[in-house]
Amino acid sequence: MFKVFGSEIGLSSEPVSSCFFSEMPDRLCSKWQVLPVFCLVGLVSSCSQPAPPSVQLPSRYDVQVVVIGSRKPAAVPRESFRVSSGQFNVGCGESTSAAVEFHLPPGATDVQTAASWQHTDNLKNQSQNAFVTPDGARATGTIIGLDRQLFNCPGGGHGELILEGSYKPPAPTQDSGTVLKTVHDQVASGQPLLISLPVDPAITLSSCGVIVSNNQQSSSATIKFTTDVQGKLAILQIVHKGSPAIDASLDDNTLTIRIEGQ
Repeated sequence: MFKVFGSEIGLSSEPVSSCFFSEMPDRLCSKWQVLPVFCLVGLVSSCSQPAPPSVQLPSRYDVQVVVIGSRKPAAVPRESFRVSSGQFNVGCGESTSAAVEFHLPPGATDVQTAASWQHTDNLKNQSQNAFVTPDGARATGTIIGLDRQLFNCPGGGHGELILEGSYKPPAPTQDSGTVLKTVHDQVASGQPLLISLPVDPAITLSSCGVIVSNNQQSSSATIKFTTDVQGKLAILQIVHKGSPAIDASLDDNTLTIRIEGQ
Protein backbone atom coordinates (compact mmCIF):
# COMPACT_ATOMS: atom_id res chain seq x y z
CA MET A 1 0.00 0.00 0.00
CA PHE A 2 1.09 3.62 -0.65
CA LYS A 3 -0.57 7.01 -0.42
CA VAL A 4 -1.28 9.56 -3.14
CA PHE A 5 -2.62 12.89 -1.87
CA GLY A 6 -3.69 11.21 1.34
CA SER A 7 -5.49 8.29 -0.34
CA GLU A 8 -4.30 4.75 -0.03
CA ILE A 9 -3.75 2.82 -3.23
CA GLY A 10 -3.22 -0.89 -3.44
CA LEU A 11 -0.63 -2.46 -5.72
CA SER A 12 -2.10 -4.38 -8.64
CA SER A 13 -1.12 -7.97 -9.18
CA GLU A 14 -1.22 -7.52 -12.99
CA PRO A 15 2.09 -7.74 -14.92
CA VAL A 16 3.69 -4.37 -15.44
CA SER A 17 4.02 -3.52 -19.11
CA SER A 18 6.84 -1.48 -20.61
CA CYS A 19 4.45 1.44 -20.89
CA PHE A 20 3.06 1.09 -17.41
CA PHE A 21 3.96 4.60 -16.40
CA SER A 22 2.43 6.10 -19.52
CA GLU A 23 -0.78 4.21 -18.75
CA MET A 24 -0.72 5.01 -15.05
CA PRO A 25 -2.94 8.12 -15.19
CA ASP A 26 -5.73 6.14 -16.88
CA ARG A 27 -5.25 3.23 -14.49
CA LEU A 28 -5.39 5.50 -11.50
CA CYS A 29 -8.40 7.36 -12.78
CA SER A 30 -10.45 4.41 -13.91
CA LYS A 31 -9.43 1.61 -11.57
CA TRP A 32 -8.42 3.26 -8.36
CA GLN A 33 -10.41 6.51 -8.78
CA VAL A 34 -7.74 8.99 -7.76
CA LEU A 35 -8.49 12.71 -7.61
CA PRO A 36 -9.57 14.17 -10.98
CA VAL A 37 -6.79 16.78 -10.81
CA PHE A 38 -4.20 14.02 -10.63
CA CYS A 39 -5.75 12.28 -13.67
CA LEU A 40 -5.53 15.41 -15.75
CA VAL A 41 -1.89 16.05 -14.96
CA GLY A 42 -0.54 12.49 -15.44
CA LEU A 43 2.62 11.00 -14.00
CA VAL A 44 4.96 10.55 -16.96
CA SER A 45 5.06 11.14 -20.70
CA SER A 46 4.48 8.42 -23.27
CA CYS A 47 7.07 5.63 -23.61
CA SER A 48 7.35 6.07 -27.36
CA GLN A 49 9.67 8.86 -28.56
CA PRO A 50 9.18 10.70 -31.89
CA ALA A 51 11.28 9.20 -34.73
CA PRO A 52 14.24 11.32 -35.86
CA PRO A 53 13.75 13.07 -39.20
CA SER A 54 14.75 10.74 -42.09
CA VAL A 55 17.82 11.64 -44.21
CA GLN A 56 17.21 11.25 -47.94
CA LEU A 57 20.26 9.72 -49.63
CA PRO A 58 21.07 10.69 -53.24
CA SER A 59 19.85 8.23 -55.85
CA ARG A 60 22.39 5.82 -57.31
CA TYR A 61 22.55 5.01 -61.00
CA ASP A 62 24.06 2.34 -63.20
CA VAL A 63 26.24 4.05 -65.85
CA GLN A 64 27.51 2.56 -69.11
CA VAL A 65 29.91 4.54 -71.30
CA VAL A 66 31.15 3.64 -74.81
CA VAL A 67 33.86 5.73 -76.49
CA ILE A 68 33.72 5.65 -80.31
CA GLY A 69 36.38 6.74 -82.78
CA SER A 70 38.59 5.73 -85.67
CA ARG A 71 42.04 4.22 -85.75
CA LYS A 72 44.37 5.20 -88.56
CA PRO A 73 45.48 2.03 -90.38
CA ALA A 74 49.12 1.09 -90.08
CA ALA A 75 51.39 1.51 -93.09
CA VAL A 76 51.12 -1.46 -95.42
CA PRO A 77 54.45 -3.06 -96.42
CA ARG A 78 55.27 -3.81 -100.06
CA GLU A 79 54.31 -7.21 -101.40
CA SER A 80 56.61 -9.32 -103.56
CA PHE A 81 55.69 -11.82 -106.26
CA ARG A 82 57.49 -14.44 -108.35
CA VAL A 83 56.00 -16.68 -111.04
CA SER A 84 57.55 -19.18 -113.44
CA SER A 85 56.67 -20.28 -116.95
CA GLY A 86 57.98 -23.75 -116.32
CA GLN A 87 60.77 -25.31 -118.38
CA PHE A 88 60.95 -24.76 -122.13
CA ASN A 89 63.17 -26.97 -124.35
CA VAL A 90 64.92 -26.27 -127.67
CA GLY A 91 67.03 -28.32 -130.09
CA CYS A 92 69.98 -27.28 -132.22
CA GLY A 93 69.27 -24.15 -134.17
CA GLU A 94 65.74 -24.01 -132.77
CA SER A 95 64.02 -21.18 -130.91
CA THR A 96 60.99 -21.01 -128.65
CA SER A 97 59.10 -18.27 -126.86
CA ALA A 98 57.43 -18.19 -123.47
CA ALA A 99 55.16 -15.84 -121.57
CA VAL A 100 54.08 -15.58 -117.91
CA GLU A 101 51.64 -13.28 -116.07
CA PHE A 102 50.87 -12.16 -112.54
CA HIS A 103 47.51 -10.57 -111.66
CA LEU A 104 47.78 -7.69 -109.18
CA PRO A 105 45.08 -6.94 -106.59
CA PRO A 106 42.83 -3.98 -107.42
CA GLY A 107 44.28 -0.71 -106.25
CA ALA A 108 47.91 -1.86 -106.27
CA THR A 109 50.40 0.90 -107.05
CA ASP A 110 54.12 1.42 -107.62
CA VAL A 111 54.57 -1.90 -109.45
CA GLN A 112 58.16 -2.97 -110.11
CA THR A 113 58.84 -5.88 -112.51
CA ALA A 114 61.79 -7.90 -113.79
CA ALA A 115 62.13 -10.89 -116.11
CA SER A 116 64.91 -13.43 -116.46
CA TRP A 117 65.71 -16.88 -117.87
CA GLN A 118 66.87 -19.23 -115.12
CA HIS A 119 68.04 -22.84 -114.91
CA THR A 120 69.29 -22.61 -118.51
CA ASP A 121 71.65 -24.93 -120.38
CA ASN A 122 72.90 -25.42 -123.95
CA LEU A 123 71.49 -22.13 -125.24
CA LYS A 124 72.98 -19.92 -127.90
CA ASN A 125 70.93 -16.88 -127.03
CA GLN A 126 68.11 -15.67 -124.82
CA SER A 127 65.99 -12.54 -124.48
CA GLN A 128 63.29 -11.38 -122.07
CA ASN A 129 61.12 -8.39 -121.27
CA ALA A 130 58.80 -7.47 -118.35
CA PHE A 131 56.10 -4.81 -118.23
CA VAL A 132 52.97 -3.73 -116.36
CA THR A 133 49.52 -4.44 -117.83
CA PRO A 134 46.17 -2.89 -116.85
CA ASP A 135 45.44 -5.75 -114.47
CA GLY A 136 48.89 -7.03 -113.53
CA ALA A 137 52.40 -7.74 -114.79
CA ARG A 138 53.64 -9.80 -117.74
CA ALA A 139 56.93 -11.19 -119.00
CA THR A 140 57.83 -12.59 -122.41
CA GLY A 141 61.04 -14.17 -123.63
CA THR A 142 62.75 -16.29 -126.25
CA ILE A 143 65.51 -18.86 -126.13
CA ILE A 144 67.61 -20.23 -129.06
CA GLY A 145 69.38 -23.56 -129.07
CA LEU A 146 73.04 -24.16 -129.96
CA ASP A 147 74.18 -24.36 -133.58
CA ARG A 148 74.57 -27.78 -135.11
CA GLN A 149 78.26 -28.81 -135.30
CA LEU A 150 78.80 -30.72 -138.56
CA PHE A 151 76.91 -33.92 -138.06
CA ASN A 152 76.75 -33.49 -134.29
CA CYS A 153 73.97 -31.69 -132.34
CA PRO A 154 74.62 -31.13 -128.65
CA GLY A 155 70.88 -30.45 -128.13
CA GLY A 156 69.31 -30.40 -124.69
CA GLY A 157 68.78 -26.67 -124.67
CA HIS A 158 66.30 -25.52 -122.03
CA GLY A 159 65.36 -22.65 -119.72
CA GLU A 160 62.68 -21.28 -117.37
CA LEU A 161 61.25 -17.77 -117.74
CA ILE A 162 60.79 -16.02 -114.40
CA LEU A 163 58.68 -12.92 -113.71
CA GLU A 164 59.24 -11.28 -110.35
CA GLY A 165 58.68 -7.92 -108.74
CA SER A 166 56.89 -6.04 -106.00
CA TYR A 167 54.02 -3.62 -105.52
CA LYS A 168 52.37 -1.44 -102.91
CA PRO A 169 49.01 -2.92 -101.80
CA PRO A 170 45.95 -0.68 -101.48
CA ALA A 171 45.68 0.97 -98.07
CA PRO A 172 42.89 -0.40 -95.88
CA THR A 173 39.94 1.92 -95.35
CA GLN A 174 39.72 3.75 -92.03
CA ASP A 175 36.85 2.51 -89.87
CA SER A 176 35.04 5.42 -88.22
CA GLY A 177 32.90 3.30 -85.88
CA THR A 178 35.47 1.48 -83.75
CA VAL A 179 34.79 0.99 -80.03
CA LEU A 180 37.91 2.34 -78.35
CA LYS A 181 36.89 2.05 -74.68
CA THR A 182 33.99 0.91 -72.49
CA VAL A 183 33.24 1.78 -68.84
CA HIS A 184 30.59 0.27 -66.52
CA ASP A 185 30.19 1.82 -63.07
CA GLN A 186 27.69 2.99 -60.43
CA VAL A 187 27.55 6.57 -59.14
CA ALA A 188 25.24 8.73 -57.05
CA SER A 189 23.51 11.79 -58.48
CA GLY A 190 25.91 14.71 -58.51
CA GLN A 191 28.93 12.44 -58.07
CA PRO A 192 31.54 12.88 -60.85
CA LEU A 193 32.53 9.90 -62.96
CA LEU A 194 36.02 10.46 -64.41
CA ILE A 195 36.95 8.69 -67.65
CA SER A 196 40.44 8.80 -69.17
CA LEU A 197 40.06 8.98 -72.94
CA PRO A 198 42.51 7.11 -75.22
CA VAL A 199 45.50 9.19 -76.32
CA ASP A 200 47.22 8.00 -79.50
CA PRO A 201 48.32 9.87 -82.65
CA ALA A 202 46.69 7.11 -84.70
CA ILE A 203 43.31 7.56 -82.94
CA THR A 204 40.59 10.12 -83.69
CA LEU A 205 37.76 10.32 -81.14
CA SER A 206 34.33 11.03 -82.62
CA SER A 207 31.70 10.47 -79.90
CA CYS A 208 30.85 8.97 -76.54
CA GLY A 209 27.58 7.22 -75.69
CA VAL A 210 26.26 7.29 -72.09
CA ILE A 211 23.36 5.21 -70.72
CA VAL A 212 22.09 5.89 -67.17
CA SER A 213 19.44 3.85 -65.33
CA ASN A 214 18.05 2.76 -61.97
CA ASN A 215 14.75 1.26 -60.83
CA GLN A 216 12.80 4.47 -61.48
CA GLN A 217 14.54 6.33 -64.31
CA SER A 218 16.64 5.90 -67.43
CA SER A 219 18.25 8.30 -69.87
CA SER A 220 20.96 8.48 -72.50
CA ALA A 221 23.29 11.04 -74.00
CA THR A 222 25.54 11.22 -77.05
CA ILE A 223 28.61 13.41 -76.57
CA LYS A 224 30.14 14.53 -79.86
CA PHE A 225 33.81 15.54 -79.98
CA THR A 226 35.70 17.97 -82.17
CA THR A 227 39.17 19.51 -82.31
CA ASP A 228 39.67 23.19 -81.47
CA VAL A 229 41.99 25.61 -83.26
CA GLN A 230 44.88 24.53 -81.03
CA GLY A 231 44.37 20.88 -81.93
CA LYS A 232 42.95 19.95 -78.53
CA LEU A 233 39.96 17.68 -78.06
CA ALA A 234 36.72 19.51 -77.19
CA ILE A 235 33.03 18.76 -76.75
CA LEU A 236 31.03 19.89 -79.78
CA GLN A 237 27.51 18.87 -78.70
CA ILE A 238 25.59 16.82 -76.13
CA VAL A 239 22.37 15.21 -77.37
CA HIS A 240 20.29 14.14 -74.37
CA LYS A 241 17.20 11.93 -74.10
CA GLY A 242 15.16 10.94 -71.04
CA SER A 243 15.55 11.66 -67.34
CA PRO A 244 17.71 12.23 -65.30
CA ALA A 245 19.76 14.84 -67.11
CA ILE A 246 23.38 13.99 -67.94
CA ASP A 247 26.08 16.66 -67.88
CA ALA A 248 29.62 16.31 -69.26
CA SER A 249 32.81 18.35 -69.28
CA LEU A 250 36.27 17.78 -70.71
CA ASP A 251 39.62 18.69 -69.18
CA ASP A 252 42.54 17.70 -71.42
CA ASN A 253 41.77 14.02 -72.05
CA THR A 254 39.67 13.39 -68.94
CA LEU A 255 35.91 13.28 -69.49
CA THR A 256 33.78 14.07 -66.42
CA ILE A 257 30.17 12.85 -66.37
CA ARG A 258 27.60 13.93 -63.75
CA ILE A 259 24.01 12.79 -63.30
CA GLU A 260 21.71 15.64 -62.34
CA GLY A 261 19.17 13.47 -60.49
CA GLN A 262 17.54 13.75 -57.07
